[in-house]
Amino acid sequence: MLDFDQIRDTLGRVLKKDYFTIDKKLPNACRVAGVLVIIHPLNNIPHIVLTKRSLKLKDHAGQISFPGGNLEIEDLSPLDTALRETREEIGLEIHRDKIIGGLDSVQTSTSKYVIYPYVAMIESGLYLRANDEVEKILNIPIPNILDILLQYSLTTDGGTYRRGLQILWEDEVIWGATATILKQLSHYFRNNRI
Repeated sequence: MLDFDQIRDTLGRVLKKDYFTIDKKLPNACRVAGVLVIIHPLNNIPHIVLTKRSLKLKDHAGQISFPGGNLEIEDLSPLDTALRETREEIGLEIHRDKIIGGLDSVQTSTSKYVIYPYVAMIESGLYLRANDEVEKILNIPIPNILDILLQYSLTTDGGTYRRGLQILWEDEVIWGATATILKQLSHYFRNNRI
């Protein structure tokens, strides 16, 4: 069984600490986003919070994602974006001292976002409430995520095939940048024997 303290201590040692700056060599026309990978205990099992985006949204409607969003003018860094958007989307105020590090940025293939993921560890129970951008909130046990990362081929509307990842959870398919971020996290777990 995964131990919450071991996860925090190990990830705290191995995750990136230079997570406040944006890559200097961003591709042209890319937009910057920040997201939070929130790890918390539920029934003594570490879980990760994900959201299902509203079908009314312009970008990535109906997709499973981490709480987060677009870098705005008032945000000093993608971390500020992730913290602000998490508060707006799911009503969770997370302080910087709960951030244990960052993962590698991920670029989306269709919407030209560069996403900066940050890992937060919350020791206590969470009270979450979705705003109108979020259809529902998911709490997925980390052991399930580690066991069900799959390779697949995605057919786009243009008929081209792209390699990608998917995670099947209950009646949802987690793919794209979200699955890529989860795969990064799973590598940290496996490589550090968490």
